[in-house]
Amino acid sequence: MCKSKNDFVHIVREATTNPSSPEANEMYKFLTKCFVDNDSDYDGLVSYKGFNNMIQQAALAPRRFGFAPHTRETYDSLDEFTAAREKLFKELDTAGNGRITLESWLDWASVHIAGKAAEIAEHAVPRWERNEEGFNTFFKGVLAESSSHCTRSSTSTQYKEFYVLLNNDFVACDKDHTGLLDEASFAKLLRITTSYVKRFGHEDWYANTRFDSVAVNGKVSWLKWFEYNMGIVKANAGSL
Repeated sequence: MCKSKNDFVHIVREATTNPSSPEANEMYKFLTKCFVDNDSDYDGLVSYKGFNNMIQQAALAPRRFGFAPHTRETYDSLDEFTAAREKLFKELDTAGNGRITLESWLDWASVHIAGKAAEIAEHAVPRWERNEEGFNTFFKGVLAESSSHCTRSSTSTQYKEFYVLLNNDFVACDKDHTGLLDEASFAKLLRITTSYVKRFGHEDWYANTRFDSVAVNGKVSWLKWFEYNMGIVKANAGSL
């Protein structure tokens, strides 16, 4: 689910509308894994502390693509967070013994995810590939300070999608698995990234990019590459 925004949307939409689909089976296994990972004493039940961790774990994918806010963006104070989380925990604690069962977690999570998935439109290709208007709105969205899907999020869905896209490509080019790229690997990465921005007749935003522009001590790190790309988008997206 974390590979790309399109993959995430497809999986949750299919899982929640077609119970017999492979995606529904994967969703079931994922939610069950979240439960088991937080059943710290292996008794088939999850405590309040485990419940908090379980929600955090399950929320990683939607937060990664801007469909859900982080806890710090959702609540104005620790007291507000605690009150809301304890209320939800009591609703799921059907036996009233301070523990949650797997079936209670699955029932709640399935309904919650289905409601969120119904609000998300699915597309065959990413926005920047669909047409020129989509390209323009995507890269302008990378610079936006909020998300239309999640108004309390401090960054847009496009920003997070761009982050994941760049990271996936960086990892694919990191042949030595060190988190650093040499000049040959960087050249490969640059070709991939350049292909994203030269669509629909746009000029090459990376035409003046050289290895030495990004490298430190003969290597390019993920952080430097990401920061460099944000600079490139800031310099070019405003005129779209």
